[in-house]
Amino acid sequence: KQRQTRNALCSGNSGEPQMNDELIQQALIVGAKYPVFPTNQKIPCWSNKDLDLPAGQGGYKIATQDPDEIRRLFSHKNATEIAVPMGTMSGLLCVDVDLYKGEGTAEWMADNQHWLGSTRAHKTRSGGVHYIFKHVTGERFPATIAPGVDIKAGGTGFVCWPPTKGYSLFNKKPI
Repeated sequence: KQRQTRNALCSGNSGEPQMNDELIQQALIVGAKYPVFPTNQKIPCWSNKDLDLPAGQGGYKIATQDPDEIRRLFSHKNATEIAVPMGTMSGLLCVDVDLYKGEGTAEWMADNQHWLGSTRAHKTRSGGVHYIFKHVTGERFPATIAPGVDIKAGGTGFVCWPPTKGYSLFNKKPI
């Protein structure tokens, strides 16, 4: 089902580049610091077939900091979001707090502000918060640390990054 949804959202252009100048410029700014790739509703826009890649080599793995490749990737007609992979590719880890998942989540966030509040944070379009930390190479992290609180640190973990619509800077502290 995810493949059908992904194809409906993102694959309709058969690899034909389209221009989305504002998104491309924003992606170039983020891409100057972190690898980026385009998504639409949090689904990668380019299929492995579009990119002539073997299974398992697309998605967040196409993230790049190369300006020419950023322009090409973000020219996809359905690209609407700037995604940054978490883990070794970017050197980042995200503690993803989904506040809509219940009162206990907000309480957990309040109880942990002594360390969450020490780093950069982004508001998400669902009203949650992405706390961004430096990724520690070689460390393994649990996928979930509390109800409604996930860690994105590698594997398939990525987050949409401001200025993606609905995402904004919540805390400008250094990572």
